[in-house]
Formats: sequence, C-alpha cells, structure tokens
Amino acid sequence: MILPSSLVDSLPQSPSQSVFNSLKFENALYDNPYIPNITMTSVKEFFLAVLATAPSLVAALPKGLGTKASGTLDSCLTSALSGDGTRAHYPSSATFITEHAKYFNLNLQYLPYAIVYPKTIEEISAVVVCAGSNDKKVQGRSGNLDFANRGLGGANGTIIVDFDNFQSFAVDTATGLATVEPGNNLAQLFKGLHDNGNRFLPQASGGQIGVSGLSLVGGLGYGSRAHGAMIDHLAEVEIVLADGTVTRASEKANSDLFWAVRGAGAGFGLVTELKFNTLPEPSELVTFTFTVTSNDSSVLVEALKGYHDILRDTCLPREIGGVTRFSETTFLWSGAFFGNQSAFESLGLQSRLPRSLSATIKTGVSWSTLMSGLTGTASPAASPQHFYIINAMVTPTTISSNSAIDEFASHVFNGDSNLGSWSFQFDLYGGAVNDVAADATAFPHRDLLYSLDGYVSTTETTSTETIEFVNKGFEILLGHKSDSFLAYNGIASTGHENPQQKYFGSNLARLQTLKGKIDPKDLFSTPQTVKLA
Repeated sequence: MILPSSLVDSLPQSPSQSVFNSLKFENALYDNPYIPNITMTSVKEFFLAVLATAPSLVAALPKGLGTKASGTLDSCLTSALSGDGTRAHYPSSATFITEHAKYFNLNLQYLPYAIVYPKTIEEISAVVVCAGSNDKKVQGRSGNLDFANRGLGGANGTIIVDFDNFQSFAVDTATGLATVEPGNNLAQLFKGLHDNGNRFLPQASGGQIGVSGLSLVGGLGYGSRAHGAMIDHLAEVEIVLADGTVTRASEKANSDLFWAVRGAGAGFGLVTELKFNTLPEPSELVTFTFTVTSNDSSVLVEALKGYHDILRDTCLPREIGGVTRFSETTFLWSGAFFGNQSAFESLGLQSRLPRSLSATIKTGVSWSTLMSGLTGTASPAASPQHFYIINAMVTPTTISSNSAIDEFASHVFNGDSNLGSWSFQFDLYGGAVNDVAADATAFPHRDLLYSLDGYVSTTETTSTETIEFVNKGFEILLGHKSDSFLAYNGIASTGHENPQQKYFGSNLARLQTLKGKIDPKDLFSTPQTVKLA
C-alpha cells in the first residue's frame, strides 16, 4: 500500500504501538477485493500514520473502524462463543496470519475481520447473528485450500467460521447413509467410509480438501464419470441461515434450499452436517499413467492431439476417469478404469498415443489402494504459493480442434520462458454426471466432457503479463469463444468478469430469486457466490 507523501514524511521515528494494538481492523478502506499483498505491516503503517499526524481523523473513520464499534462486535463474538474469547482471533494478533489465516493463494491475501472456532451449532448460530447485526459478511471454512481464498471471505473484513471442531463422522452400515460434519477433509472421508463397511463416494483425490467445500460446489472426482458428482449422492444437510435459524433441507423438506445448496451452497448459509447415500467400494480397478517427456514440443503436441482424439470417441466408456496435465516438457495422463484388465486393454488407449510414451499400468487395484496413494496424509498443509488459475467446462461439441491445439502450442512454446511455471489440465468427466438434468440441482454442468484449467505459479506476485499469457492459451484452446463457456465453481478464479453467470448458467435466475428470500442482505457472500437480482 502506498501512503500519501505528506503522511510518510510526518511519521514519527518511534510511534507508540498501544493504540494500534487496541484496534481490530475491518479494512473498510480497501474497496477492491482483489488487491494483493495486504499484510499486517501495510495495515499497521497506515493507521500509525493516521494516528500520528491527524488524531481528528479517527472520529471520521468509516463505521466499524473505531475501537467502540469493533469492541461491540468483539464482545458479541465472545458471547457467541460461550464467553470463550480465546476462540476468536483478530488481525492485531502477531500470529493471526501464520496460525489462522494461512494463505493458500499468496496473490490474494485477504484480511478477515476475525476467524472464530465454534464448538456447537448454537455457537455458529450466535456468530451469524452477531455478524448480521453488525453488517459483516460471513463465510465458513473447511479445508482452506480454495484457489481464490474464499475460505478467508474472498474479500477483506469477513467473519470466518472455521469448522475445525466439527469432525464427527458416522456410517449407518444397514443403509449406507454417511453423516459427515464439515471439518472432515477428503482423506478422512475416504478412510471413514472404508473403515465403516467399505463404502464409497466419487470424491476428489486431494486429501486436505474440505468435504463441505467440495460437496457444495458439485463435487467432481476420479469416480464421477462412472458414479456422478458428490451432490448427486447428497441426501440432506443441516444449515444455519442468515437469521441464525438452524434447519434441515432435503428433497422432502425445504426442497428449494436443498436445490440451491447442491452447487451454490456457500451463498445460502453455513452447512454444519451433510448426509450422503454411499455406494459399495468398487471391487476392481486398473490404474494407469501415460507420460511423454520431451524438449521437442511437436512430440508433446502429438500426445495432446491423440488424447483429444480419444475423448472425441463417443463410445469411450464411462468407467474411465482421470486427469491430464500438459506443461512445457511433459504430457501426463493418470487415471483409473473401474473394471478389469481385459475390458481396459480392449480400449487400446496406449496405441492411440505417441510411441515414445512411458506407461505404468496396474491391474487388480482396490479403491482403498488407489485413494490411499492419492489422498496421502491428512495433516500437512498444502504449500502456499503465488498462482493464477482459470477454468472452463468443455462439452463434447466444444472440444478443442487439432488446429486450435496447433495454435495453442505456437503460443505457449514461443512465449517468455521466465513468466512462471505453467500447465494446462484436462479433467475427464461426463458419463454419469450427465445423467442428471441441468436444472435438477444448482450445478448446471450436465453436458460435460472435461474441465479445462489454465494455471501458472510464480515465485512472487503473479504479473499481469503472466496472467495474460495463460489467458491467451486458454482462449485459444476454447476456439476464441471463452465467453460462451461455463466454469466450475470448484475452481474459483478471479479471472471471470461475470463469475455468477459462469458458475450457474441457466440456473442463475432461480438462484437469485431464492437468494432474495433466504439471504436478502447477502450475508453469505464472496465475489463468486450468488448475488441478489
């Protein structure tokens, strides 16, 4: 943040820290939610300058920045947490960033008003009431691995409800119904299902991703092509609404709310419990990894074209799923086939890719073995880094042509090699995901073939030039028609001009109507959630 020169010049050499430390900053001065690198140092410098040079300005600060207003809200939050103020953490704490905010995308260092750790549903309800009565936005946080840092509100000044104390997990072995609290991550979900009757959900593979965060945007994973999205197995939720009411939603009760939660949940309340209809674990899998590594871009392009030829095959069985990454020196397709060796070999996948590829194929693999390797351990936090990502959902009729792939290759292989570490990812979906009508849930992507991500990581703040490089490659792959594509809410990006239209498509109008009824003050809000009409 750049201070006015008059303030900088007049800063005292040894300003008192006491006034600064007594404040709980709400960052009302930051109108742009996408300002990167907001740090406690910059916030601190600004307020010390104001306090040192113009005491009379304190009274004129926006509502909520003064100690009285923040003190009132702080007291409310303490009361909401059963009087335990140690479970409410504020930016004035020296450990707030490292122990509580824990930025994932370092380009988007949002500063919440507070991060609270409730232990009961009643405490969550009371926190929501405190926020609403003080004009504060609220967001829940599960895994905190959101690409746009929505677990920190996606903007400054939000009250974050961390679900770390909500990790209850149970499976009714007679019915297969799993009851899961939002503090569980995907590694815990997989293990809990496996240990309680060898049950299964088509979850994603990132072990540290939060269950509720994944499920409420749709929930796509390795098994989705064969078994659908996570929301297609969601039977019921418990949810705290904007007025603090705790209610349940299912197909039979509050069905409109249940419809909205399945794809747009974060904009309608804090989901405190999820019930899933689980499936038996797959009995047999074939796992495969096809890798082409080369400094010759033409070899990599040949592999990418071969991959797209396979995807154009309308007879490609839904039992196959996986992820393909394309980078400066590597084409890598890793996946799983939900079937036996004979059925997999009949597909002839390897023969349709360059001869130079390296193939690793394992047969007779159990779901437990696959997911144990993919989810890893649940404890280590994902490494924070500066990165940019953008996503589109590609249908069978909008798949990239070979000429588009050639143009794409010309762009990425002739660009500045110092822009960052870039890759483009193709997640294979469709199949069972497309069996559900587009308007059956808020998740509109029911004519899907693959999800396309353009990604780049950098050692420092990702530059505009680097973002434009990725965006151009992305645009080329989409036939220069990216505006006509929808995007996956699970790959949140700051790169979409109209994210709500991108994420919800033809379901947006109904969602906006429901938003006006359920959350009329837009309490549950990020730049990506449904907005009022």
